[in-house]
Amino acid sequence: MAQIGFISEGDTVYTFLEGTSGSTAVGVDSDDGNKYKISTSTTLTTTNNPSTNPNIIIDPAPGGNVTILPNIPAGKLVLNNGNFDIPETTLLTNGIISMDGSPFLHIGVGGTTKVSTYLGINSGVGVTTASNNTGIGQASLVGVTSGSYNTALGTSAGSNLTTESSNILIDHPGVFGDNNTIRIGQFGSGNGQQNKCYIAGIAGINVGSVATVVTENSNQLGTATITAGAGISVTPGANTITIAATSSGSLTWNYVNVAGPIAMVANNGYINDTAFVNTFTLPATAAIGDTFRVTQINAGGSWSISYNAGQTIKMGTATTTVTTGSLDSAATTQGTCVEIICTIADTEFLVISSMGSVTVI
Repeated sequence: MAQIGFISEGDTVYTFLEGTSGSTAVGVDSDDGNKYKISTSTTLTTTNNPSTNPNIIIDPAPGGNVTILPNIPAGKLVLNNGNFDIPETTLLTNGIISMDGSPFLHIGVGGTTKVSTYLGINSGVGVTTASNNTGIGQASLVGVTSGSYNTALGTSAGSNLTTESSNILIDHPGVFGDNNTIRIGQFGSGNGQQNKCYIAGIAGINVGSVATVVTENSNQLGTATITAGAGISVTPGANTITIAATSSGSLTWNYVNVAGPIAMVANNGYINDTAFVNTFTLPATAAIGDTFRVTQINAGGSWSISYNAGQTIKMGTATTTVTTGSLDSAATTQGTCVEIICTIADTEFLVISSMGSVTVI
């Protein structure tokens, strides 16, 4: 049979209800700040005293806590429909989930905007007007006051920031004055430091035809464009960059014993071994500095250099006839040779050295 009674403890009297399967005692503990205490038990006893064995303690004082003490270690707080609602944060005095008195989860100061998230002991505790921040980790963005649009991940990530904005920091405290900066990790081999980096999706990927390389300055990544200097060519390809010498110092020599006309190629030399007049033709397009050489080794022949519409060859003060002229070696003159360079792209060429008898036509 159920019974109702009273339990006295000091100056406090508790009311209890004992049923067939357990008992409940409630009352206000005048010896403990007038806290309202509830104690439940499956034991049939009238001595289930809330002052020594409370399950729920409600402190009515301003800022007082509601404490729930499950009887078993795995006890859970079950909420209506699975929702847990806390007041909206306007100051770091409400709307906070704390751990041992320190802020653990909150949205900082933002009124009704609710655009920031701080998760971790003391994450974002210095916030005054900052917004659109995300700090995850103990003391992440701990010093931020008005800096906004920052993302910090890791213990003390972004801890050096105050008014800085638009930074992404992963396991890095940030640098005072940084804005719009990404910092990942800290170089070294100690705790929380890194000295290797692996990023999937980079190796073997062709990102374009511009000849650029990745550079690094104090762990800052960037790119640099490879520019060809005099006598050098740079040719980007699929995942390759080919750098080659194009100066006259690295001419490619060609042995010729067949009838032309022979199409000449920039930075090439031609050794003519025919017993007749053999014709060599300059290319229609040529860059300043492109070099061409011709020499005769057969005593019974000679060479003639022609060109395309709009082109000429200068030798000293003489100039060949535009389009229709030529530069010829004397007939059957063994050893006659000439070196020509392009001085105006595509149109004008100049003899810079010769040996033997050469005629300008």
